[in-house]
Amino acid sequence: MALRSRLQQREILDGLLLRESVFRYAIAAFVLLFGVIAMFSLASSDGPQAPVARGVVLVVSLTTLPVAIATTRLHLGSVWWSQRARWQPAPTLFVGYADTGLTVILAAFQNAAAALLGTALFAVVGAYAAHFLTAIPRLVHIAVSSVVIIVFGVRTVAAGDTDPLGGVGQTMVLLLAVNGTVLLHGLYTSEIRQAIARSHMVATTDPLTLLANRRAFDLRARRLIETSPDGVDVLLVDVDDLKVINDSYGHDHGDQVLRRVAAGITSTVGLHAVSARLGGDEFGIAVAVQPDRTKEQVADALRQLLSREGISVSIGSARAEGPSPTGDSEAVLSHLLKTADERMYSGKRRQTRP
Repeated sequence: MALRSRLQQREILDGLLLRESVFRYAIAAFVLLFGVIAMFSLASSDGPQAPVARGVVLVVSLTTLPVAIATTRLHLGSVWWSQRARWQPAPTLFVGYADTGLTVILAAFQNAAAALLGTALFAVVGAYAAHFLTAIPRLVHIAVSSVVIIVFGVRTVAAGDTDPLGGVGQTMVLLLAVNGTVLLHGLYTSEIRQAIARSHMVATTDPLTLLANRRAFDLRARRLIETSPDGVDVLLVDVDDLKVINDSYGHDHGDQVLRRVAAGITSTVGLHAVSARLGGDEFGIAVAVQPDRTKEQVADALRQLLSREGISVSIGSARAEGPSPTGDSEAVLSHLLKTADERMYSGKRRQTRP
């Protein structure tokens, strides 16, 4: 499952063609704006007045520069897409930094009402948390922002800056705005991820056999060619006399034969291989070279397995030695498929020769 999840993640992110740098630099700009706002507060009578408080705010505002630079280096696509229940340190630490920094700056304000207004900035942090954090860190952010808003709401009423009813109203508005951003954005981005995953599955899966289709085979086989240190074996499998089977027993029976061939391929080569229905009665397999198993042994094992079910297949194979550079993998795969196809039909001719 983890293998398929990582494969799906890479294929989807490669296919989306997101202009990720735009989002990285936009986030960095927001970080810098937080620092600028903090610096402006130093010049306001509502902002920090005590020397220690002013020094703390100055230090926190200066930290936004290196943090902004760091955010431009974070690969957002994999962070956004990943749904594995693991701790993602970079985005989690970033939200922790933003929550802590904002709380410290607002706590230094002289005017409680101004600090309460400033808690609206938690909505900006919440938008990031909704998209890039897993559930537990996101809930921690909601809890922290809610506590801070309530505390400053109480302080505003206690300072006489508003009456109790007005303080409750302002606090509720901020809680709704800040936490509503997190909840709605979180639900929306989760639904978008699921919709993209469903579309990707439809676009890359043969509906009859549930193997990969030709498009997915080309992408995955090329990646295997680029990354397999010992090389790749490519096998083409053709179901013998499928037209005769369809004409004699009906297309439903022919479809069952194709499904059984697909199951036999998966059973023989496993999930680590790239298996696909290329079209009609033809299947493709791309598998990393295994020292203890030749491509001929793979072909024989598949023939024997299907033969026990009364299914005859013709198989051609070819091998590429060692990994190929990214730019060459398409040509290498094309050559392998052509060679395997020629060998497969050469075998067919030998079988039919009297």
